[in-house]
Amino acid sequence: MRNKKSGPRREQAEPGGLERLAFLSICALFVILTGVNGYTRSELARIDGNLRDTRAMVEAQEAWRAEAEERWAASAEAPEAPAAPEEAPEAPEPESRYGPITGEEREILARVVYLEARGECAEGRQAVAEVVLNRVQSDAFPDTVAEVVFQPGQFSTADDLADAEPGENEYAAVDQAAEGPAALPEGVVYFSRSPQNDRIFGQIGNHWFCYP
Repeated sequence: MRNKKSGPRREQAEPGGLERLAFLSICALFVILTGVNGYTRSELARIDGNLRDTRAMVEAQEAWRAEAEERWAASAEAPEAPAAPEEAPEAPEPESRYGPITGEEREILARVVYLEARGECAEGRQAVAEVVLNRVQSDAFPDTVAEVVFQPGQFSTADDLADAEPGENEYAAVDQAAEGPAALPEGVVYFSRSPQNDRIFGQIGNHWFCYP
């Protein structure tokens, strides 16, 4: 017989090779998937833990802020105002030893003081006003300021009253004479630049003041 030339020899696949390759591929895929899934679960667990920690921190901060706001509100409240002290009873107005003086009488007296004692000390001005008031109180003279001042032969300045321009000092002297401590005793009813008799009370400023 004639020998035939044989072609390249093909190796036959090992029985079960494909099945083993498929099995190994499935195993590799399982390992990969299992690893990824496990990593994902651990990562999710870590994130969840971080979220819980963050939530707890936020809640703690909110509680601290609420407490701080309560403390601030309590400290900001205005303290209660102390009870107002009871008003002291009004001091009684000093009673004038001459009785009430009208506005017209005050004006006449201020003009007399201006003409007779302007430039004098305060006590001297007051004393001049008191001489007029003492005369009103005396039985030896008229009963009103106007009548005393305009009594003939008594006050040489009476005719000039219309031209007098009393100021604050003169009005203050009249008010002090009517309401304040007296500068003269009640019986002193004369004043002049020099003593008019031997019953002298004393000198105040440029005037001598005398009893009747």
